[in-house]
Amino acid sequence: MRTTPARGFTLLELILSLAILAALGVLALSSLSVGAKGFMSSRADVETSQRARLALTRMTIDLRGLTSLTTAQDATLTFKDKDGTTTTLTRVGNTITLNGNTLIENLATYPTGSKLFTYHRADGVTAWTTSNDLSLLYEIVITLRLTRAFDPVGSAITHEFTASLNPRNTGAANSP
Repeated sequence: MRTTPARGFTLLELILSLAILAALGVLALSSLSVGAKGFMSSRADVETSQRARLALTRMTIDLRGLTSLTTAQDATLTFKDKDGTTTTLTRVGNTITLNGNTLIENLATYPTGSKLFTYHRADGVTAWTTSNDLSLLYEIVITLRLTRAFDPVGSAITHEFTASLNPRNTGAANSP
């Protein structure tokens, strides 16, 4: 009588195949985790950029139409437009307000020498102050330093955004 060999897997083969499968699963999950963190990080950067763009656009549109400046400091700017409307932009802590309403939050700290608003004469170097005539104000530079509102990697990355504008109603000789 002839015996047929038993078909199937031994216990050793089964354990070895499960170990290989588990190792491949761990590799796949770790690569997915890295990809997901990268996606969330990029998304947080895009959100931060959009918030900065919105705030800078709002400020530049308002500031282009200024006709007089009451306060022109590093963190506060009060001006009137051609309609006589008074507008105040102020940085308090990590927030910028527009007439007391929040315009943008999650500002990073400003290092020494770094300012929210800087004012220049036509040469681009000489500082303009409120003691100067308004017709000498050629350029206002706005610098936003933002941290991510939602930071998936927990590294608190700070981004800096800058907008430069030339007020139209100051009478500056070289304004656009």
